[in-house]
Amino acid sequence: INTIQVLILEFEINDYSLADLFLAIKASGLGRYAHVPSIYTSDNYQWPTMQTLIDADDRLLLLAHGDGIQSCRTEDCPDILYTYDYIQQTNWNDDTCDIMGNSREDRGFFLMNHWMNNDASDLPSPTNAAEFNTYESLRKRYERCKDDGADGDGKRVPNIIAVDFWDVGDVLDFVRDVNEGNV
Repeated sequence: INTIQVLILEFEINDYSLADLFLAIKASGLGRYAHVPSIYTSDNYQWPTMQTLIDADDRLLLLAHGDGIQSCRTEDCPDILYTYDYIQQTNWNDDTCDIMGNSREDRGFFLMNHWMNNDASDLPSPTNAAEFNTYESLRKRYERCKDDGADGDGKRVPNIIAVDFWDVGDVLDFVRDVNEGNV
């Protein structure tokens, strides 16, 4: 068990397995590490620092979307939070910083979706990942988001980066440099 880092897991559920996911989290005991906000609202929720989460042994952020999961605004919220209550994200299949969906409200996290699906199948592409996952491609997109912001206001720095094929290209080197403040 890594006791000095926070792990964020975000599940995209499109196969009617949400109930199975809840059962698996409960059976595994992972829920005891999950951070669930004490204020059951995403509106202006002030996230604790990573160190505060670590010190509280709340080292796991579980988020999901799809398959009927929805916003939870009661004290009966499960360990899995609704993604779109807490994450604003860019589109995928392009290299812009345009926000996906209708909401322009600030969220605690800003996810940069950085991949390009195969044109013919609309599935993940290792060939496209080799191009998209270069250090330079990641840096340019990150800087564009940081400079342009979600609506041109320059205030949205991506703090989550999603890629296809994390082991292709320079993803880990880039993320390490971002985390160390070198980008």
